[in-house]
Amino acid sequence: MDETDIRIIRKMQENSRISFHKLAEELDLSVDTVIKHYNKLKKSGKIKPTITLSTEKLGIQAIDFHFISLKTGSDILSVIDRLSKLDGIITIHSAAGNYDILAEATNYDYAKSCEREKKILNMPEVHRLITRIYEVPGNIPYPMCRPWYKPLYMIPPAMLKEIT
Repeated sequence: MDETDIRIIRKMQENSRISFHKLAEELDLSVDTVIKHYNKLKKSGKIKPTITLSTEKLGIQAIDFHFISLKTGSDILSVIDRLSKLDGIITIHSAAGNYDILAEATNYDYAKSCEREKKILNMPEVHRLITRIYEVPGNIPYPMCRPWYKPLYMIPPAMLKEIT
């Protein structure tokens, strides 16, 4: 990739629907140059057109990160398979260190998040589960960039009853 490719990519990350004409104008390039570079990047697989989902329109209020530690000798692939079938799970990563698996899930409401958490805890291989909940600010497209996540603190259901 050359400097022109990088400039085009950066502008398109800001607004992927920008026209080639407007892009060329903003980068002080010819439209033909922009189209040539775009097509080259797309053909080489360095960029891929994608669709982003509106978290606000979908009602996604938060993203849950489930950090899962398994019991010694557990079949991680079996656990990953079952996790992938749970409602809301969008990505699953194997991990090293204190946790064996990180499962990321959409959170439409607290009650459904708690239900998913109970299902994970009821898996016989699960030793420990920590869930971090990150608020999704309105109108952020998905896939999301994580640096803006604002942590929410999970309130145990018993405490929630006391508060309300």
